[in-house]
Amino acid sequence: MSLVALLLLLLSGCEEAECARGDYSAAECRVVAEQDHARTLTSTGAEVRFQEPDAQDASTWQPLGLVQEVEPGRLRLRPATLMDFAVSVDPGQATELSIVLDNVAADTVISVGPLGQEAEVPLVGDPRLSRSLELVLGTGTTWIRGRRPCPPAYRLVAAGDVQTNPSQFERLVEDLHRQVDEGEAAGQPLLGFLLLGDLAQEPTDEQFGAIEDILVGSPVPVSVVPGNHDVYADPYALYNRWFGPGNFAFDVCRTRVALLDTGGGDLAPSVEARLPELLDKGDADFLVGATHYPPYAERTGAGFRDSMQATYLLSEAARNGMDRLVTGHVHYWAEFPSVSTGQGPIHQVISGTAGATQGSGNPHFGVTQLRFTDAVETCFSELLVPGRGEASANSAVPIDRCVD
Repeated sequence: MSLVALLLLLLSGCEEAECARGDYSAAECRVVAEQDHARTLTSTGAEVRFQEPDAQDASTWQPLGLVQEVEPGRLRLRPATLMDFAVSVDPGQATELSIVLDNVAADTVISVGPLGQEAEVPLVGDPRLSRSLELVLGTGTTWIRGRRPCPPAYRLVAAGDVQTNPSQFERLVEDLHRQVDEGEAAGQPLLGFLLLGDLAQEPTDEQFGAIEDILVGSPVPVSVVPGNHDVYADPYALYNRWFGPGNFAFDVCRTRVALLDTGGGDLAPSVEARLPELLDKGDADFLVGATHYPPYAERTGAGFRDSMQATYLLSEAARNGMDRLVTGHVHYWAEFPSVSTGQGPIHQVISGTAGATQGSGNPHFGVTQLRFTDAVETCFSELLVPGRGEASANSAVPIDRCVD
């Protein structure tokens, strides 16, 4: 190409799209991927889209789940939220679809039908997180909605950082069954698990598939954000293909939960611009935020790359009255009840204890419990390493252990 031709090309405004080369290490490219995987046009012509739980308009969609066509006319839908969800299906030329609903709690009531005429339907399948649904389509949009009952008091758990230790993570997921029983006995049912990134050591189908196989055994639905090990040097957006969105917000009864993708040590510019919306508590009593990286100023291996972005996130969280910010990345449990921001203090908990190496000394694996009654309480539920008979205090970090 001549110099003149090159100059004309540059002056014409023609340029390559940011994500054309598939660098999903870039946060904005993962936003594109999560939007893309929240809807699909099936091989039979049906348009299937995740929506807000109370949506009435099928022409839009929201990154609140993962839609996959596993074979012609057969779909897998994985809501990313822990509670209510909605999916719109415009039939095109299709007359029926076979649906598998994954990551859906046992007490979820599923209704199907045209807008305003949705009716409860019986489901077939595992009574925990997976159901099958045969969908007969009419000429207009069919809606699939899921609703869960809300107890007056309830719990969530949070932890991140599995990486090279999926066997320990499998023990942690199995232990959730005990915590479900304890929560029921205490009148505070466990409603879901916030998984805070670094599921894998490297973003490969094999490693993500191993984590997905473990999560099948969870007694409660799981909401996930990616960590740096999940997205670094990934040309295929594998995290989004396996788990769906990394930036989304939803209601858990009286609690607003906002998950933010910080897998690259930053937020996508479009997500940063939406923070006032994503962190809006609305009518909820409580607000919980979840990220992989703690929003420290400057990236030193434990914080954000951009000090101004970290400061803005903390300030928006405080301005909206965030009750807890739970993060991973740092491989231990720690609680900071009063992190200073320009808008007031933030109560932050680091829970990077889902299996990753924790350096020298006795490791402390487990989850952070968030208990919602008239207030929010947090504590550490430790899963003892085999061979260690009792919990031992971490001399570097005071641990408020869970007691029922």
